[in-house]
Amino acid sequence: MCSQASPGYYTYSSEILPATPTPHSSDYIVDESDYLTPANGKPEHLGPKFSNSYIGETWILMRRNFINIRRTPELFLSRLMVLTFMGIMMATMFKNPKDTLQGITNRLSFFIFTVCLFFFSSNDAVPAFIQERFIFIRETSHNAYRASTYTIASLITHMPFLALQALTYAGIVW
Repeated sequence: MCSQASPGYYTYSSEILPATPTPHSSDYIVDESDYLTPANGKPEHLGPKFSNSYIGETWILMRRNFINIRRTPELFLSRLMVLTFMGIMMATMFKNPKDTLQGITNRLSFFIFTVCLFFFSSNDAVPAFIQERFIFIRETSHNAYRASTYTIASLITHMPFLALQALTYAGIVW
């Protein structure tokens, strides 16, 4: 038996040539001074980290989200159709609840079914979310956009559509 490691396996980081991608590449710890350039012997920041302003980034991402929504209307329409059908069904199942213990149980059942409906009807957005996740990671890692502008832009662009779906469901079951 040989006590040495197999050929091609480095035991110490100093044995590795610089810029060779290996598991030992994580030995280097990134520090804030790596992003500073010396000026007159003192480190100085290079400038703004992002090329666009906060509002500009939000506007760009909102436009992109609206384009994506316009390109995939079937996501919105399919969810609206499910909520419409389930709203009609729920309105007829729990019509005119009584003021008894059974009526209270019916009201609670209605609310539980409604929460589950909205929770499970959002599953159709998961594939688009996963696809957008890779774009988000790539662009934030290259400082193209801030994570907060992604969140705010998504909130602003999707809120009207979610409100329309909720109002449709609420109008039917009312």
